[in-house]
Amino acid sequence: MDYLEINNVKKHYDDFNISVDFKISKGEFFTLLGPSGCGKTTLLRMIAGFIKPDSGNLILNSRNITNIEPKDRNISIVFQNFALFPNRNVYKNISFGPESKKWKSERIRKKVENLLSVINMNKFSGRKTDTLSGGEKQRVSLARAIAVEPDIILLDEPLSALDVALRNSLRKEIRDIHDSTGLTTIYVTHDQEEAMTLSDRICIMNNGRAEQTGKPEDLYYNPSSLFTAEFLGDSNVIRFDNNIKYGEEKKLANMPGKQLFFRPEHCQVIKSRESTEGNQNLFEGEIIKRSFHGSYYRSEIKCGNELITVYDYYPFKTAGSGRILFTVEPENIICYS
Repeated sequence: MDYLEINNVKKHYDDFNISVDFKISKGEFFTLLGPSGCGKTTLLRMIAGFIKPDSGNLILNSRNITNIEPKDRNISIVFQNFALFPNRNVYKNISFGPESKKWKSERIRKKVENLLSVINMNKFSGRKTDTLSGGEKQRVSLARAIAVEPDIILLDEPLSALDVALRNSLRKEIRDIHDSTGLTTIYVTHDQEEAMTLSDRICIMNNGRAEQTGKPEDLYYNPSSLFTAEFLGDSNVIRFDNNIKYGEEKKLANMPGKQLFFRPEHCQVIKSRESTEGNQNLFEGEIIKRSFHGSYYRSEIKCGNELITVYDYYPFKTAGSGRILFTVEPENIICYS
């Protein structure tokens, strides 16, 4: 069921334009992913009501909210800088929204205690927020946003100010909180791994427009454009070579200007040339750089004028230097104009 509809929403600036159209389902964890300056935060602020679109409509649960003030949209937002009240303790930060809405005291108490349990901070309820760690502050900020029972919660790069280990830990907590509350969540990030591990669906933003929207695995394995292909994860893009074979069903010839895309994990490393009989798309190159990643080595291979990334999985087939042979199956290659 469509819960939030972004209907042909446009915003014009002197040097930048946004034009987007997509829908989000109720209870979905939806991520806006893209490089800095692509328009994802501007779009988030239009959903929140801080920025008015020049045209188009925002429909939330069958209600047109395009021109409704932020305070009347029942949408909560969590910023990367926490924005907690330093003069209020943890409990009072979380209770602020319900108190502003003049809920009954018993309802407020139950809501705050429940959320303190959800974020695992029951023992911190009386602590001042300036004594908390960055991760603890972000949990409180998230609980405060959830406390008012919003229709949608918006998260604007909430983990970007934290160190890597803490970010990885809080990712799981954010997803767990989303699942336990059933809230519709819209998450903004430029971190590909963050988006892939958290999201039900992702919208790849590129220069003010939605490049591609879909489930993480669909975007990763079936990118509709070269931008999506290169933006998500490690990728290989090479100019078309007439010597590369595709099999009869995918045979391409005399198509200059085409670009071939494939993932490093689709490169099958071969120990010796004697074992290559019948293999299509055989590559040979020089190992320029190699790094260990536990279950695999990540190698950068110089093949003619191209630099190709290859994953060599355990049991490893290369010694770490010299030349390397590998193949890529035709079904794992995508051709772009």
